[in-house]
Amino acid sequence: MIGEDHVALEMPTYQIDFRVYLETQRSHRDLIKILLNVANGLKELHSLGYVHRDLKPENIVFDLKPF
Repeated sequence: MIGEDHVALEMPTYQIDFRVYLETQRSHRDLIKILLNVANGLKELHSLGYVHRDLKPENIVFDLKPF
């Protein structure tokens, strides 16, 4: 059960997670873009008063096409 101080989101299906990316991709330029996007997303969450309590490579998901 989720209480008043917790938020859960249902995410659409994505092509790859960060762990798989690190195991299969070798683009340093894309790696920097991904990490900057993650950092900016966390900054925005924190500015809104939220904390991500399960940040791990498997929870960073994306499609490769936009890169």
